[in-house]
Amino acid sequence: FEKYKGFEAKLETDTPAENGQRKFRGVIKEMENNTILIMTDEGEVEIPLNTLAKAKLVMTDDLIKATANL
Repeated sequence: FEKYKGFEAKLETDTPAENGQRKFRGVIKEMENNTILIMTDEGEVEIPLNTLAKAKLVMTDDLIKATANL
């Protein structure tokens, strides 16, 4: 996740967050202490790695530009 800081991602957890939400979409801010911090439209969300079921990057112009030379 460190490699993709600043990119938008969709994440889904096995267990719901305090508000009952299991699906999240936001920009990856950082990875620390086995927790992913993402910025969503509703604010910052911390997702423990051990609850993560799925994760994928959202195809954006920034992602395309960053991977064009690979």
